Amino acid sequence: METQAIFDDAVLEAVFLQIKQMLPSKVHDKLSIDSDIPLSDLGLSSMGKISLVYKLEQELGVDLSDSHEAVADIVTLRDVVAFVGAILAKQR
Repeated sequence: METQAIFDDAVLEAVFLQIKQMLPSKVHDKLSIDSDIPLSDLGLSSMGKISLVYKLEQELGVDLSDSHEAVADIVTLRDVVAFVGAILAKQR
């Protein structure tokens, strides 16, 4: 998933840390902010992905309700970080 929004590294790092806390600790050593690991390989089903995005919405205070189609395009951890980072950048 490509995003054209520009956002700073601090925002991306904050999003990544939030995501990392929500994933099982057994996968933490596999994670980096630019991981192309499919979420399914991290133990997340389609419903798990939706739950992750919902938790991010709650934790970060962002509104993702207008972005449901974009959520369907999220495949990797990098996609999640870029997606939420773009939303945060727009809401600044």
